[in-house]
This record gives sequence, structure tokens and C-alpha cells, in this order.
Amino acid sequence: MKCYKVVRKGYKCGGGERMTSSFVSGSAQVEYEIGKLSTPPAWLAENGHGILAYDTLAGAARHTGTNLAVLECAVMGPQRELPEFCYPADLKYKQRSPSHFRRFPEGTVAFDGVIPMRIVPESEVRAALKL
Repeated sequence: MKCYKVVRKGYKCGGGERMTSSFVSGSAQVEYEIGKLSTPPAWLAENGHGILAYDTLAGAARHTGTNLAVLECAVMGPQRELPEFCYPADLKYKQRSPSHFRRFPEGTVAFDGVIPMRIVPESEVRAALKL
């Protein structure tokens, strides 16, 4: 099974590209590297949070923008139940403030971990929006 993860693109101090969580930062941030397993920080995993991604390329494509990329990933473990939506600003500081009014976008899926296999070319991402 595969999924699609939207990531923020940046650069490492020593050179090379750095890909991290697009929606959260700080203590909740995850770094992604092609061919390497990425898992949520331990404190989030202990609270029922997995790696969130999209079940289709079209779903991920609807949530891209400047300095963002889409990774096609192999999944680790069975699909999990989505955790309660929490405010990203609070997760940054290891606080979980559930929102009873916000929900994850349609097509959001959760797994114990993902292995990024490739960066989806921008032409494929754009084409997926037209489906």
C-alpha cells in the first residue's frame, strides 16, 4: 500500500535538501528522507498519533503550495484510526489541545510510519488536480 505525504522543502546547513512536516513544527515535526523510515515523535505516538498523509495523489495535490512537495510513500503497519484533531501551534510545544470544530481533510490517513520512495514531480501533482 502507498500514501502521499505533503512536506515542506528547505535546505540543510551542510548542503542538500531537507524535507519536514508541512503542517506542524517544533516538538511535533518529522524529517523525511527518501528510502528511510519516518515515524512520529515518541510523545505523539504514545498519545495515539501516527504519520498523517493522504490516500490519493489528488488529495495531497489539493494541499500543496510554495515550498511544498509531495512524497509517494510505502506505509509501515496497518492503517490507524485518525487521532483527534489538535491545534498545530500547541503540538509544537508538546501540548495537545483537541479541537471539536476542526477535522482532518477528506482522504487523510494515518500510519505508524512511512518510507518515502520518491518526490512526485510537479507535473504529476498538477495532473492529479485535473482528475
